[in-house]
Amino acid sequence: MNKLAKAHAVSLIIITCLLGIGCQKEVCTDPLFPDAVILAFGDSLTSGIGADRETDYPAILEELTGLRVINAGVSGETTDRGLQRLPEELESFSPELLILLEGGNDMLRRKGLDSLRNNLEQMVVIAQENNTQVLMLAVPEPKLTASPPDLYEEIAEATGIPLMSDIVTDLQFDRQYKSDPIHLNEAGYRRLAEAIFQKLDDCGSLP
Repeated sequence: MNKLAKAHAVSLIIITCLLGIGCQKEVCTDPLFPDAVILAFGDSLTSGIGADRETDYPAILEELTGLRVINAGVSGETTDRGLQRLPEELESFSPELLILLEGGNDMLRRKGLDSLRNNLEQMVVIAQENNTQVLMLAVPEPKLTASPPDLYEEIAEATGIPLMSDIVTDLQFDRQYKSDPIHLNEAGYRRLAEAIFQKLDDCGSLP
């Protein structure tokens, strides 16, 4: 590429960034205090079905971050129940950060994506109203070649929260990380915790 072509390429990159196309800043959580509490909230992927209690992802994340991580996962939970349960958990633990991993059971039980969207968005808003930051993880639809529904990205954009859109899908489609068709094994939960830790570390959120 000659100098003129390089100059044109650089100019194009600058223009697209100024227009906000393809150069969006990564959405991050703010720095956490050294005594911060993290609330890991969700269903069986949070409670740790498929592994021992000491090797579920909240326990490993606590080990990695040095922060207190509460395992508030309930196996089989749908988002309507999670929406009812969340305010009490927020009041009990006053977390600085909520890790929200919900939606798989809604899709398995065909409860409808509109209901899923509404419940998840309400949970995010409730947390924000309680001065709790939110990191959301997307869950894939239960199909052979599945990906998370668009609603996760839409909620994240509407509420201004960070979203990890790929990690759960990647783990659920890799047999070495599975204990059964739905749940992770010890290695899978460790990879999940490591990915969350890396996200927080990259954002400069960890004390």
